[in-house]
Amino acid sequence: MSDEDSELFKAFVGEVEPLKTPETVDQHAARTVTPGMRERRRAAEQENIRAGNYLAALDHIEMVKPWDELSFKRDGVQHGVFKNLRQGRYASMPASICTG
Repeated sequence: MSDEDSELFKAFVGEVEPLKTPETVDQHAARTVTPGMRERRRAAEQENIRAGNYLAALDHIEMVKPWDELSFKRDGVQHGVFKNLRQGRYASMPASICTG
């Protein structure tokens, strides 16, 4: 900020007092890892696996390129239906019709 800008700001704002800040706690202090913390972390990781988050248990996930096409089809879905869905050939239906 130039001196001219600073003077204009002071003229616009007028006399000010700095805010009194309360004493704060240093939250950046290093935490010691206790055996209980290690056990809770291990239990939480196991819970992720049991909850169906299988990616949490993998050591390496293969990277894909930004323009790679990803798709998934469950067993029993016909190839033609999957192709039409992928190509957007089905018109969307109002929710009232879908809920039956």
